[in-house]
Amino acid sequence: RELERVWRAAFGLPGTGPAVDARVLLGRGVRDLLRALFQHFAREGRVLRAPSDVYPVYHSLAASAGLPVHPFATCPVPELPSQAPQASPEVLLIPEPLVPLGRFLSDDEVRGLEAWLGADPRRLLVLDAVYTFAPRFSPATERLLQTGQTLLLHSLAKGHLTPDLAGFALVPGAVARGVEQGEALQLEPTALRQACFL
Repeated sequence: RELERVWRAAFGLPGTGPAVDARVLLGRGVRDLLRALFQHFAREGRVLRAPSDVYPVYHSLAASAGLPVHPFATCPVPELPSQAPQASPEVLLIPEPLVPLGRFLSDDEVRGLEAWLGADPRRLLVLDAVYTFAPRFSPATERLLQTGQTLLLHSLAKGHLTPDLAGFALVPGAVARGVEQGEALQLEPTALRQACFL
């Protein structure tokens, strides 16, 4: 609990929320959290939309979980979805900031994502903010968190050059409960002490 409180305070997030039942999941890093989330999404029969030109681990973790992936390109411009709701509930995974473009989501892109989420309440957006080193998450991230359908991933590993140090996932309560039904997320006591120290 203390680590969650400090993480929220460090990035200017409120002590609870932003959605009423939002929860923070702790893991060994973003890979650990993605593994658990993808397993949960697969159990729910979801389909993942993930970048094809950013981080191959997204696809390998999804394949290991049995989660179908629909790849999309981010260069030269992110090919964000705008289609009508599909039969299977969808999850869209986007790095924020956008890698390798080296920029944050634009206002137009945020409006498009809000519209995409609003078209189907089953949809979820996962923002991988592992490369956020500023004292706050981007305005786009903070705005999308207000939808109640956005999950935020972050880690201490990159900023402190320590692999598997501590990962955080700010998720809706229903997602947290679903993840907890699967394989347990664990944070080693040594990593926990080190993370609290940092």
